[in-house]
Amino acid sequence: LLDVGFRIKLLIALVGSVALLGLASLAVVRYYTDRQVESVVHRAADRALRGLAEVERLRRADLGRIAGRLTGSIRIAAALDAALGEADAGEFVDQVRYELTLAELQQGLVVFADRTGRPVVTLLNGERVADSEEAAEGLAQAGADPDAVAIGYRVFHETLFAVQRHGLE
Repeated sequence: LLDVGFRIKLLIALVGSVALLGLASLAVVRYYTDRQVESVVHRAADRALRGLAEVERLRRADLGRIAGRLTGSIRIAAALDAALGEADAGEFVDQVRYELTLAELQQGLVVFADRTGRPVVTLLNGERVADSEEAAEGLAQAGADPDAVAIGYRVFHETLFAVQRHGLE
């Protein structure tokens, strides 16, 4: 009986030592694994942010190019002036569609508003939609300087749009 007690004591000590070593190893492996996962996640997030910034830079340049076509056109300015004086903006819409076709913009939101922010014409993917305050929201408040470019995002008809506000030249 004395011999069995010693064997059990020795087994318990051995199992306890192995269990302690196993738990310590598990803790160390978990610590280093967590650090590696965190490092990989941070690197992936940094790469994604750099990629998104590059896409955003290209998109802003593209929007600026398209806006330049619209705001720099004498025909657009004259047609807008005529549309502001009339109830029907059909000619103005045709001129805007023509410029958008030349700029190769098939999808997007284009809103022309007067200086008070009241929408004059709203085109969604080339089709005229009801001129709503929602579409022009924030255009008048984007800046008092008509030459300033205001940049932001707007949700319209459940779609997120990158928005640039430009004054007509």
